[in-house]
Amino acid sequence: MPKSSSPSSITVEEAVSRMVNLDYIPTGFTLIDMTGAFYETAEVVYHNAKVDQLSKEELKVCEIRLAICVSRHELATSLLDHLKLDLANPETSSLVISPDTSSHVRLELNSVVDWALENYGISIPEWMDTNESMSDTSELVEAEASKVQLTWKDITIKIYKDYNIRCFFGKGKSKPSHFRKIGLMGVAKNRPYTSGFILLGMSTGQKFPKQPTPMASEKTALSKLRNALKNLTGIVEDPFYPINEFDGWKPQFTLIDDRRNADERAKNGSTKVSFDDVENYEPETSYYDDEPETDDFMDENDAAGIWLSERSKK
Repeated sequence: MPKSSSPSSITVEEAVSRMVNLDYIPTGFTLIDMTGAFYETAEVVYHNAKVDQLSKEELKVCEIRLAICVSRHELATSLLDHLKLDLANPETSSLVISPDTSSHVRLELNSVVDWALENYGISIPEWMDTNESMSDTSELVEAEASKVQLTWKDITIKIYKDYNIRCFFGKGKSKPSHFRKIGLMGVAKNRPYTSGFILLGMSTGQKFPKQPTPMASEKTALSKLRNALKNLTGIVEDPFYPINEFDGWKPQFTLIDDRRNADERAKNGSTKVSFDDVENYEPETSYYDDEPETDDFMDENDAAGIWLSERSKK
């Protein structure tokens, strides 16, 4: 695949090509031409294997190859369809058309990064900003060095204004970060994902979910938050207690909403504060006014949507 003329933008086909890991498309061919060609070749190989009566093991390999090629072809087709549908609805889409657009639509790379990661968990390393990636790697190394013999009960996470956070590792080291760096906020828009809103709600002592049995969308959002927290701390165990009727998903770590205190007094250490100490803290409504990244999660009239909607009215 020819490289983009601008490192900050990408065509729809280039974007999907990277998502399905197809690095090269010859001139005159499309992405679907290429995935279709692999599909057809695998189909012929499988057919010939049956005709030639190859061994059961060899036949199974050919069958698996065909299944993978079919899945890749269908995935590429579906991703293209999704991108095109989003572009046809610019008012609700997070995709941003680049000024580089001429005969072919080009998208701002950052908006595609957000779109792929949030919708499908697809992350392409070369799409990420080099400096930010190096910074994140350095922080993760620091976290690994700090978490020796630590559990989630030793962790305190403070949320400051502008979505800055700081993680405290017991009585030892601490490190700063941001919702964006740990995957709770997109690059293109200055608002948290649903998983980020959930962390903010929990920091004020709110129960999530409200009802005893979580919806599928709630489980998905909590899973994204769980992975973000594991990446922040380097601790592989679940940061939340098992869900129960009375507490919902309750953090095993100390979580503090400190957005009203802009100073960085916590840099030099902090006394742990329990949920009881912050349960009456009123959230800043401006942080809940933004539209979330997935309309179906907020707009559904389920418990998750109601929970987040209630937060926006306070």
